Amino acid sequence: MNPMNSTENTKETMNSTVNAVDKIISNLGTILRFFAPGFAALFVIAFVLIDTRDFLKSDYEIVAILGILLGVSIYSLHKDFITRYLWFIIVWIHRGGNPLSSYKLLNDLDEQRWYRQLSEDKIIRGMQNKLDVWSNMLNFQYCLSYIMIGIPLLARSIPCVKTNCKSYIVFIAGFLVLLVTLLSEYRMTYWEIQYKDKYKNGER
Repeated sequence: MNPMNSTENTKETMNSTVNAVDKIISNLGTILRFFAPGFAALFVIAFVLIDTRDFLKSDYEIVAILGILLGVSIYSLHKDFITRYLWFIIVWIHRGGNPLSSYKLLNDLDEQRWYRQLSEDKIIRGMQNKLDVWSNMLNFQYCLSYIMIGIPLLARSIPCVKTNCKSYIVFIAGFLVLLVTLLSEYRMTYWEIQYKDKYKNGER
């Protein structure tokens, strides 16, 4: 057996394995972004609102549909409205100064991220893939914190709704999740700013 052929076959196998792992990670990111928040919301609802448990156990098809619809809605609300303001504040904390300069930096970070995602340089694209996976997890954590804070707060504000006496635990945990997510976002933004200047337009 030719050693060169064996080496080439090994490299091809390794590349195929890496590509398969990348696809799995990409699909996992899609699940975390769009679907997981909805089912997390149903879980929190079942814990906080005692009367909903029997309904959620009665029909799994309806639960699946509700979970998907809620997940897409929560993620869209986060991505289209909330996250932009949160990220602006984090960028402003990083750089300070005029808010207009922070807003310009925000747009520059978006543009340079797209360049890195489309870069022909495998190393740059691979580094950006790592940031994208990190970002997907943060998006899920943001959505989870909204759910854990919002549902107990809304349930407690309605007098006729019977709530779990331990729902305050979910509420407090939601704030902790949000705090950890913001700290992680702050750290990731640091790397985004570093990469913006180091890999201008997706090039080394």
